[in-house]
Amino acid sequence: MLVMLVILIIGITTALVTSLSSIAISNKRNQTTSDSLAQAKEALIGYAVTYGDTHPGETDGYLPCPDMDGTAGGTPVEGSSETCGSAGANSMGRLPWKTLDLPALYDGTQECLWYAVSGSYKNNPKSGATMNWDNEGQLKVYASDGNEISPKEIIAVVIAPGAPLNTNENRSGSAAP
Repeated sequence: MLVMLVILIIGITTALVTSLSSIAISNKRNQTTSDSLAQAKEALIGYAVTYGDTHPGETDGYLPCPDMDGTAGGTPVEGSSETCGSAGANSMGRLPWKTLDLPALYDGTQECLWYAVSGSYKNNPKSGATMNWDNEGQLKVYASDGNEISPKEIIAVVIAPGAPLNTNENRSGSAAP
């Protein structure tokens, strides 16, 4: 009877420790993701606010294009902004961390952050409209209930993709920053 009681206590303790460690791992991943997203947000705001200072003759407010393919002008340069799509068209790719003077940023599952920018706010090629405080964003984000969040106000999003799903066989993994 005493042996059975000891085995039961060991089993319960093991289950408790295992569940606590998985919660701790999940919390650590969430914190890493949150920290990376906050860094990206701060860098993008800083880029837009100082755009006129770093690009003489231009107004503030423009955002960099995403890293569409890990090159800059055909040269392999991970994390660099490049020309993206046609003027006025929204663009999506990886966060241009080098252009933003950041280290490579990953979410809690070690996946690269993604980034989408409204065509009216991207810097290359510009839409041709005058940049001012009331330019409308072209991105649409929807809540889980299907309603659009902040219509015409979203100009950029940074996405933490999370781990690949078991059913997603087209994803190449997280080797590239």
